[in-house]
Amino acid sequence: AVDYKAHKIYINEEESPQRRLFTAAHELGYIVLHPEDDHIDFRNSSYNNNLKEREADFFAASFLMPEQIFRQQWIKLKGSREKLSSYFG
Repeated sequence: AVDYKAHKIYINEEESPQRRLFTAAHELGYIVLHPEDDHIDFRNSSYNNNLKEREADFFAASFLMPEQIFRQQWIKLKGSREKLSSYFG
């Protein structure tokens, strides 16, 4: 979640390191893409229907796995999801 007034991003410490990294990138994406919002993610049921949340997810994925590097690693690692996941964290 992002607290714009306190200038903080909150990450659940009980999540896996990979999930925490994605969450941080997602919230950073939300700040970059939608700075006018006072966004706090309460993980409501409308999440999957929310365009801004999907945009932040895409930002996070692109930030953590740049397309050119992903394509190079896809070939090098022969499309192994486990190895790609390990490579990109």
